[in-house]
Amino acid sequence: MKSSFLLLTLALAALPATARADELVFWDGRTVTGVRVTAESVKQVEYKRGAAAQKVDTREIKSIVYGETSEDFQQGVAAREAGNMEDAANAFLTAAADEALDTRPFIQATALVEAANALADRSNFAEALGYYDELLQRFPDTRHLARALLGRGQALFMTREFDEARAAFEKLKAEVTARNLGEVWDLEADFYLLWADEAAGKSVLDGYTALRQRAQAGHPGVANRCALRMGRALLASAKSQGDARAAQAYFDEIIEGRLSTDADVVAGAFNGRGQCHFATGTAYMAAADKARGARDEESAEAARADALAAFKDARLDFLRVQTVYKGVAREQPEALYMGARAFFQIGQIDKGETEAEGFGRLLLKRCRDGYPETEWGIKAAKEL
Repeated sequence: MKSSFLLLTLALAALPATARADELVFWDGRTVTGVRVTAESVKQVEYKRGAAAQKVDTREIKSIVYGETSEDFQQGVAAREAGNMEDAANAFLTAAADEALDTRPFIQATALVEAANALADRSNFAEALGYYDELLQRFPDTRHLARALLGRGQALFMTREFDEARAAFEKLKAEVTARNLGEVWDLEADFYLLWADEAAGKSVLDGYTALRQRAQAGHPGVANRCALRMGRALLASAKSQGDARAAQAYFDEIIEGRLSTDADVVAGAFNGRGQCHFATGTAYMAAADKARGARDEESAEAARADALAAFKDARLDFLRVQTVYKGVAREQPEALYMGARAFFQIGQIDKGETEAEGFGRLLLKRCRDGYPETEWGIKAAKEL
């Protein structure tokens, strides 16, 4: 009995060491567990499994799960997973300054990029830019170099510093070539350069189409970003329900593959599809008014029924962004404002929807108060 108890005690004592081990996650789906990462750079990740030292090309690594970090770092991970990006950013920033992590400074670098990413997700782009810059200054050879350069360009783009953003994306492309960072980062840079051209009013649909074809086989995330912008471009120029349906096809494609797509892209696709449904509902309402003007009440009622169904579909898509994808802050203002408009339309068509007006006004208030400087927040304020 004593020997069995001793063996059990020894086994339990060994568990913390296993729990503190690191885990490497590869882009091809493999994972390597039970290791201790000892060094990271833009070129390679070094680790030990037992006494044996090994190296792997950084381009093969999708992420690293560190078993032994700090309480703040773990709080940051938990908050990020729960979609609480403000709490995540604060916790990661505390971890990045934690001297106790100096023995493995690459964890501090990871904390910095995670903090910047979380701030960007909250649309705090100016603050995120500062931390991307800090990362690049403190850790110029970081494993996260490409992500930091891309994030820096994205932050500049979202604050409408288009010339500076373009320079940042060109810098990323240059580093991709000089340091052989991998094809995905070249594709990402090309995508944002196209988006910058789009923001400048240039015709970029052919560019998105070509880039989507390049990315589709090996990098579906970039391909889906292209599909999102293609759908938005078609929707913006739509002159008929047929045009709206053509745009919706791109959004549907993204939504169908949402389990393997970044949350911000999926949220954008739901907003885009909601806009398509809303445009369809508006077209049916115009048809109903036309039929009523011709005293064709039967056709008018059929069109109103179709409009009601379309507005309900729009409402569902906008509400999904607000609930399932609430961590994607940049998509929330549109979802709130357009969700409110969908509620108002439903209430006007179906008098049985007695709470639609109240819900619509609630969403407008949330949009106005939560996102006052966005175009949607400004619109909401004018309508309250």
